[in-house]
Amino acid sequence: ASTGLATSLDRNALDSTTQGAGGDDNDVIYVCTWAAGDGTGAITEAGVMRDDDNLKLMLYADFLVVNKAAADTLVITWTGTFGAS
Repeated sequence: ASTGLATSLDRNALDSTTQGAGGDDNDVIYVCTWAAGDGTGAITEAGVMRDDDNLKLMLYADFLVVNKAAADTLVITWTGTFGAS
């Protein structure tokens, strides 16, 4: 069974992956940008995948529709907390 996105609109590589520091050292911050003209349409879910096969989700959210127009830029920042600090 697929564990990827149900309505995949577009995929982009992460801009950055940063580990938290000190008491937040179990956090990982992922940032991804969709430039103007990229991933245009109605967005209802997002996820961070382990691989580029769209099947191994590490982080996932679904939400009310966000309409990304051709001139829009979208930046998603995720913070994943793994285990205890």
